[in-house]
Order: sequence, then C-alpha cells, then structure tokens
Amino acid sequence: MAYTTSTEVAALTGSSLSSDTVSELITLADKEIDASLARDSLSITGSTPALIGVASLYLSSAFVLERQRGDGTLPDSVKAGDMSVLSKISEQIASYRSMAYKTLRDYTTGQLYATTAYVPFARVQQDYTDKEYTN
Repeated sequence: MAYTTSTEVAALTGSSLSSDTVSELITLADKEIDASLARDSLSITGSTPALIGVASLYLSSAFVLERQRGDGTLPDSVKAGDMSVLSKISEQIASYRSMAYKTLRDYTTGQLYATTAYVPFARVQQDYTDKEYTN
C-alpha cells in the first residue's frame, strides 16, 4: 500500500510524468521509509499515519524532481543566448528530502518515546493548628 498518491505528488511538483512513473517513484520512496522505520524496529500496519503520508509525499516529490532533472525535463539552469536562468531544482530537492526526513524523525520519535507519563505524588497534610493568623 502506497503512503501517498501520484495525484498528490503531481500537485506538489507540477510534474508532467506519467501516473505510472510517479507511482513507481512513490514505491521507491516508501521502501526507503520502510527501511528507515525498520532500523528502529517499527513498521506500518493498517491505515497510513499522517506523518508517514507527509514524509512519503515529500520524499516521492524529491524523487520526481531528481528524475526530471536527470532526464533533462527539468534542468537546473536554462540558457538562451547570453541569458541564463537558474531554477534552483537542487535546492528544492534538498528541501523536500529534508522535510521528509524531519517528518519521519518526528514520527519515529513519537513512536519510540510514546509512553504514558506517570507522575507519583504523595498526600501532604499540613497542620495549621499552631499558626497565628492576623488581619
């Protein structure tokens, strides 16, 4: 089961890649997420937690942009005569990867350290009989 959809990835990236290609990149991203979770002895069963869905969306989007940069569909720069425009695709890929792994860390931390906090307390009785009160 994919943690995100090709429609969501296309909406974020504006990609013109086919839905099948995007789905394959999502599968690769989800395998990377599963491997990261497995290192901490975690796995996803049942419905996809929101943080995992977000991590998959960002990592899949990074994979899509890398694919488009690699095949020349989305170059890092465009040159026309004497004019050159940088598209900063590398920065966007790095940003998506960073957001994916931060979200994944947030999920992992929440799962590993999610314990019910127990704060012991003791009943304290105070003796006010010997105290003088003044107005």
